[in-house]
Amino acid sequence: PPGTDTGEALVAHFARERADIVIMGARDMGVPQTLLLGSTTKYIVANCHCPCVVIRRPLSRGVSGGAAVLTRPRHVVMALNDNEELGRAVVKWAVDNVLVMADRVTVVSCVDADYQKPLRRSCLNKFAEGIHSFKNEHKSAHLHMRSPIPDVHTQVLQGSPGKVITEGIESAEPKVDLLIVGSRGLKGLRRLACGSVSTYFLDNVASPVCIVRRDLVA
Repeated sequence: PPGTDTGEALVAHFARERADIVIMGARDMGVPQTLLLGSTTKYIVANCHCPCVVIRRPLSRGVSGGAAVLTRPRHVVMALNDNEELGRAVVKWAVDNVLVMADRVTVVSCVDADYQKPLRRSCLNKFAEGIHSFKNEHKSAHLHMRSPIPDVHTQVLQGSPGKVITEGIESAEPKVDLLIVGSRGLKGLRRLACGSVSTYFLDNVASPVCIVRRDLVA
C-alpha cells in the first residue's frame, strides 16, 4: 500500500508467498548511512518469517558468485555462539535445507579465554557428528554417486567473535562460499546495547551470509 515502508512491504509479501528462504543483494552503505537511513536488508533479516541469505555488492577477493561455477566442493562455514540449543537447531536447518553431500564444512565458534576452549570444542564436535551422520546417510542412499565426502572441521577461536571469525574467513583456503550464522534475534534497544555479531558479518564479510534467527528454528 502507498506509504508502506519497503522492508515492511517485502516482509509481508514473503510471508504471503510462504517463502522458505529469501536471497537478497545488499549495497555497501557504510555504518553512518545505515545508522541514519536504516537498511531495508537488515530490516528484512530481523523481521522475515524465514532465514535470509545476503550477498553484498560487489562480491570480492575471489569469492564465488554461485556453486554452479565451482570446480571444487563448496566451502561452507557455520558460525555458532555459546547457545547449544540454537546451535543444534541451526545445524539441523542447514542439513535439511542447504548442505549437500560434497560440501566442505567448517564449524567455528569463539570464546573469551583459553580455559573455555575444551568445553566449546566438545560442543562443536557434537554438531560435526550431526553433519557427518547426514553425509553418511546421503552416501548410503546414493552409492552410484561418487562425489567425495570431505571431513567436517571444527575450530574454536579466542577474541571478539565478529572480528576474529571475519579475519579467518578472509584468509581461509579454500575460499569461503557461504557463511551460515545462528542469531539470537535481538531487536530494538537490546540490539543497540548488546551489539550484533550477525550484523557485523553482514557489514564486513565478503562471502554470502545466511542468517538463521533463533525464533525461526529453535
